[in-house]
Order: sequence, then C-alpha cells, then structure tokens
Amino acid sequence: MQQPVKVMHVTASAKRKCAPTSPFGRMRASAVIVGLLFRRRMIVPVGVALTIALSVYAISLAWPVYSWDLRLPSPGGRYNLVVLRGDTAAFADFSYRMYVFPRTSTPSDQKKDSRVWFTPIWWGKAHLVYSGFNYPTFRWTGTNALEIDLNDLHPEPFQFEPVKRFRGSADTVVTSVVFGKEVPGNVFP
Repeated sequence: MQQPVKVMHVTASAKRKCAPTSPFGRMRASAVIVGLLFRRRMIVPVGVALTIALSVYAISLAWPVYSWDLRLPSPGGRYNLVVLRGDTAAFADFSYRMYVFPRTSTPSDQKKDSRVWFTPIWWGKAHLVYSGFNYPTFRWTGTNALEIDLNDLHPEPFQFEPVKRFRGSADTVVTSVVFGKEVPGNVFP
C-alpha cells in the first residue's frame, strides 16, 4: 500500500531563510560596516587613515600661526574690522588677513600679538575682505565703506572681496583698494 504524498507549500519567508547569505549572516548595513572595520586585516589601514585625518585637522588649527593685531570699529558702530597678522613663511615678513564682522558677531577683543587659533570663524570668505603679504594701511571712509591702501613698490598678489553682505541683513560693506597712496590718518597694523 502506498502512503499518501504530503504536498508542502514553500512560503516566501522560508525561501529567504534558505537563501545564501552574506559572510556576516543577516545583518544591517551599519553592522556590516562595523564588522568590516574590526576584522584584523582592516584595523591597521583604518587606524592609519584616522591618524592622518586627525593630524591634518590638528595642523590646520595650529599652522599657520596667526596673532591678533587690532579691532577697529566703524564710525556708525555697526561693524568691526579685525586684523590678524600671520607668520607663515621664512621668505616674507608677515601676511595680513582683514575681516569685517557685524558688531554682534565680532569675536571678543584680545590683546595685541596674542595667538589666534584658526577655528571655523576665520575659515572661508564669509567675513574676509583682504588677505595678502602687502603691508596694508586702512581707514573707514563712511559708516559702511572701508579703504585699504597698499603703498608697496612691487605689490604681491592678494585676495580681495570688494562687497561684503551678511546673512539676515540687507546692509553691505563696500571695500576699496588704493595703490600708491599715503593718507596720514590711516591705521597701521
């Protein structure tokens, strides 16, 4: 006598359980990444990459060396000009970076020649108006107009932002560079 044949229906979940899996089994993507990082052969390359990244970040905070030079408020008192002096190379005396900040977001005043760490407030062009190796003299010519005078015989290349706009304000600060002019009332860094 023949036994009756049982008909089994294979469900989709059973097919998934039988399907071949990754070497890590059924894990989420984040668990797979962590699993890869902690395999023995990956520890050294990941450690080297992390060390390089942290070293580059630490160097960018500490070099080039910038020192606080001065803070000059605008005649209307709405803006502040901040000058940093950088000792970046052996072939030039100093580099100068000039920033214009709204009065409310100006970094706190420091004593002259104190070290300034190159933190994110000094990065980019959000507040930068001048950066170069030329020795600048400057003055506010209006409530939101700044003049930078370069009186070098052979001016070096420099970075310059003529119009500065700030987030949340329709006001602008207009900056001009004048070559070969000496004004007795200018401020020196």
